[in-house]
Amino acid sequence: MSRYLVADIGGTSSRYAIFESLAPGVFTKKDSTWLVTKDYGSFLGQLEQIKASGFLSDFSTVDAFVVAGAGPTVAGKIIRLTQVPWGIDLNALASGFKILNSIAINDFAAQAYACLSPIQAEADTILSGVSDPTGAISVVGAGTGLGVAALIQDINGVYRAVQSEGGHVNYAPETDEEYAFLKFVSKELSVPYPSCEDTLSGRGLKLTHKFVTGENLTSEEVSKRLKDSPKTVEFFARNYGRVCRNMALQYISSGGLFIAGGIAARNKELVKHPAFEQSFRGTRQHKELVKNIEVKLLDNQESGLWGAAYLATTLA
Repeated sequence: MSRYLVADIGGTSSRYAIFESLAPGVFTKKDSTWLVTKDYGSFLGQLEQIKASGFLSDFSTVDAFVVAGAGPTVAGKIIRLTQVPWGIDLNALASGFKILNSIAINDFAAQAYACLSPIQAEADTILSGVSDPTGAISVVGAGTGLGVAALIQDINGVYRAVQSEGGHVNYAPETDEEYAFLKFVSKELSVPYPSCEDTLSGRGLKLTHKFVTGENLTSEEVSKRLKDSPKTVEFFARNYGRVCRNMALQYISSGGLFIAGGIAARNKELVKHPAFEQSFRGTRQHKELVKNIEVKLLDNQESGLWGAAYLATTLA
């Protein structure tokens, strides 16, 4: 039996889990724990807490360690976290925390691998379609930030995650109202141009609501009021559909597109609103391609851990 430690470090929460595997490709979660990311001044501080709490007192008992983090990776060992003031360097861990098989990956590479794990069977179908079992799969998720990734088969037919920081590309308005929104967000954030993440994330939800209603609320407050804010839902859903469409076109995602947790998991109306489908299907070219792409919502809040565990099974 193989044992794995995995982590998913985000701007809000840091999740850790222990998985076990009895056979290749067959694995189960044994335990998990969540930490508040801002409560810790370093990655090592989190590991010390994991050890002191008894969650994992002896790191030598695990066969592989996969850490997913919200930011670009370097050489499979370092993550430059985007939403956190510290980073991750597996090369610099103290001896009591070192594991022979360890790798650092982007958090949305982990979300991508989750689409191959057992929890993919839980996914909720948002838009029906016909998935090609050999086609590329795109993954998009708005939360504290905006993550995107893809799964593409290699020459041996094995899916490999393509890491990306595509959430930081420019926001692309299409209507006069959206051009006004672009200028609004640019002014609110004092940035030369808004990124997709600025408009499709927690702060994006806050800014969307402020733009359409004039109310200056936190993203949590907006989330609680969505049933009474149809214009906010429609505007956000349209932007979400467009980002998903752009990813689907970029990777020719005939294998389907998954929306990973975050805001959509807590507020499914943001991806089930008709504006989402209209925006997703509303491409000028390749209408048949986009029409056939299936869109699913993977709303398991620990999907990143399952994806990291999937990769861990290939290391041990």
